[in-house]
Amino acid sequence: EAGIKKGFVVMAPGGVVGRVVSVTPHTSRALLISDPTSKVGAVISRSRSMGFLGGQGTNRAIMQFFDKVPNVRPGDAVATSTVSQLFPAGLPLGRVESVILDKSPAPEAIIELTAPMSYLEWVIIHPNEP
Repeated sequence: EAGIKKGFVVMAPGGVVGRVVSVTPHTSRALLISDPTSKVGAVISRSRSMGFLGGQGTNRAIMQFFDKVPNVRPGDAVATSTVSQLFPAGLPLGRVESVILDKSPAPEAIIELTAPMSYLEWVIIHPNEP
């Protein structure tokens, strides 16, 4: 009854929390970006190296890169990318904690999510309609 629709973006202080996946008259359910089934198009803000972010069930996520030698280093900011069809580009996701360049089939980075996933008290729902 609040006008929330499937696909709306869920945010908290610090960044993206997830997206609305189902709605009833009195409740909404969100898939968190920390969920192991979640995949989000992501970009390193400094270098524009792209990949996708997969949840790990904690305040950490794994970013797999499209490039074999991405320009990435610890401390880099990570945001949603233009290739993501689920989120608008440029929303904050996290920061690079460490980089594993020799990972197969693609280099990876451990990302510390910037939204407080373990202790959320409230969220903000934003429309996301193409």
